[in-house]
Amino acid sequence: MGVEAKKQDGTKVIVHAKAVIVATGGFGGNPALLRRFLFNDQFYDRGLTTMCSGDGILMCEAIGAQLGPEIMPHMQEFGANFGFDFTANYIKYITYAGFLQVNSEGLRFMDESRCISDPMGYGCAALRVQGYYYIIMTQGMLDELVEKGVDGYYNGELATYFDTGIMSRAITPLPTLQDNLNLTIEKGLAWKAETPEELAQMIGFTDPSVFVEQFNRYNELCAEGVDADFGKIPQMMRPYEGTLYAVRMAIPIMGTLGGVKINQRIEAVDTNEKPIPGLYVAGQEGAGFFAYPYYETKCSTSTNAYTTGRLAALNASAYIDTL
Repeated sequence: MGVEAKKQDGTKVIVHAKAVIVATGGFGGNPALLRRFLFNDQFYDRGLTTMCSGDGILMCEAIGAQLGPEIMPHMQEFGANFGFDFTANYIKYITYAGFLQVNSEGLRFMDESRCISDPMGYGCAALRVQGYYYIIMTQGMLDELVEKGVDGYYNGELATYFDTGIMSRAITPLPTLQDNLNLTIEKGLAWKAETPEELAQMIGFTDPSVFVEQFNRYNELCAEGVDADFGKIPQMMRPYEGTLYAVRMAIPIMGTLGGVKINQRIEAVDTNEKPIPGLYVAGQEGAGFFAYPYYETKCSTSTNAYTTGRLAALNASAYIDTL
């Protein structure tokens, strides 16, 4: 058992070890592996995932380790964009507002309230397959968010409807949101128009009529007070009128979850379900703990890392003592 690696100058390094613990943080920085396992590499990195190349998973796979059945992005609830960093402004919070969202074809694809209650637990399953999407809002909606925040926009009704702590990040007024949006428009990543037809042309949908029909359909559902398409709660079905905005959003991730299948001793197992002696896989590269989508329970990734890391160390030490 051991590790073979190369220095930056190409010099080969071989480290011999009686046991190895793999804990290299997933593959968020490896577009090829993102495409292989997640079928999409269009994720915005909000953490240090660019440093995580998936080498740990590949090394385990190379010596016969079995990969787990669920390998997934560790998505974050904030909005993001590849061309303009939303981290330092309020644009990221409009995800929580649950406004109309459409995909790259101009079609609605989910119950947008899922982005209020817990985007990581509920919304990400729908968002993940989009690659990117557009949030649509009006000038009136924007003005109310600036003055009241998300919860104020809905007159405090949602605070009791959704049992969540995430929305609390956006319940206060968002005073610079208009300025943030104007800057996003200047960068060509958001658009302002007076009609849905004009907005569709500015965004550049392949068939603008698809978005216009979807927009009109959504307004009809709002007027009826029942979302017959996706089941959004009536409190959030507010019609669109007046000046329109669209903001392009990318899917933010903090890394990846899952990889090498392990047993209760945190040992990697082979394709015959047999443990590979001396090989342990801890943290985000060990499969079997997470199921998609990400749990509502906060800090599951860190507690999993602490626990599996400790168990791997204890079991590796015990294994070495038997040699």
